[in-house]
This record gives sequence, C-alpha cells and structure tokens, in this order.
Amino acid sequence: MKLLAKLVNESKLPKDCYVKQVDDIDLSGVNWIPIGLSEDTAFEGVYDGGGHAVVGLTLDDASKDSIGGFVGFLSGAIVNLKVVDCDVSADSSGAIVANAVGLKPIIANCYASGRVAGVVSGGIVASMQTGAVVDCWTEIAFPDQESYGILGEGGDVNVYHCYTSASSVAPESVPKGTGYSVSSDYLHSKEFFFKLNVFNSLAEKLFLGKANVQ
Repeated sequence: MKLLAKLVNESKLPKDCYVKQVDDIDLSGVNWIPIGLSEDTAFEGVYDGGGHAVVGLTLDDASKDSIGGFVGFLSGAIVNLKVVDCDVSADSSGAIVANAVGLKPIIANCYASGRVAGVVSGGIVASMQTGAVVDCWTEIAFPDQESYGILGEGGDVNVYHCYTSASSVAPESVPKGTGYSVSSDYLHSKEFFFKLNVFNSLAEKLFLGKANVQ
C-alpha cells in the first residue's frame, strides 16, 4: 500500500490505472502518507476496494494546508472500500479522501468509521466541488467542531443514498439529494442493509460504469 502511494505521488502510475484491493489491510502503527499529495499528482484511476477494509489508518499533521485521508487528492474514482477505525487530523481531512478535484470524481459504495478532525472535514471527503458521492455511510466522531458525516464542503456535488450517524450530511450549500442523518442503531439494522444492498446494484449501473469499473 505504501508502494502504491509512493508511485502515485511520484507520477509513476498510468493515469487510467485500475487498482483492486484483494484483502483487508492493517495500517495500525503507520503514520500514513496519502495517495496523491497535490492536485498535480492526484489519483486519476480507479481504486476498487473489493469490499475489503483499510483498518487503523492514522494521520496527524497540524501544518497549514495539510491533507488527511486514505487519498489526498482524487480526480478518478474510489469504490467498494471500507476505512475502519481511522484517526485522521489535518487542515483538510476526510476518512476516504481529503480533496476531490477534476471534472467528475466519484466515491461510491464506501464506508468509514473512526475519528476525523480538521479545519475542513467530512466523514467521506473533506472538499469536493463537482462529481458524486453515492451509496456511502459513516460512523465518524468529529471532536470539537460541527460534523458533516459525508462531505465537509462542496459545490455542484451529487449526494445519492448516503447515510451518517453525524448531525449533518453536508453543509447547507451542498445539494444533499438523498443523504440522511440517522442513528447508529439504524445503520446496523436489517432495514438499512436491505436498502444498501438494493442500491449497490443500482449504483453500479448508474455511476460505476462512468468510472470504467469492471
């Protein structure tokens, strides 16, 4: 995983690469360096978590303009990924992505739990000006700040079928579409998982094809 981050950050991977995770990955004890450290080295391919988890992601960087998340800058797609028990603290922080940039980045079928802190922070992604967040859900703690369980700040972003135990899905300026703030108990109910599984299939047809996920 650290090799992937290194290759992306040094612009040594094809822009349209497809990366698939084949097992759970434990990053406990690792001070993570995000994949894509700047807009110039943004991850432009597809990262398919395969339904697996990245566990114990930890990043603590209090410096100005710092970024925190599994991916720092994304202009491609992240799908089918779980980030579990993360502890992320930076200027711009999201469990999955710090900053989604480019024309139409996509984050779909993802889950996040743990703790996220930053000047701008979101449970899935901190900042996203265009694109879509689809079929994602979070159980994130936000210490001493207003909590946005899916998206910290954004513009013309489509939020579809997303759920969070935080007090808000996203700021008022972001069209929430079908995003909901619910209880943690509901997020572990049979009703919720039924809805999640139904929309998983729809998301693959409506959105993931645009990211060339096969």
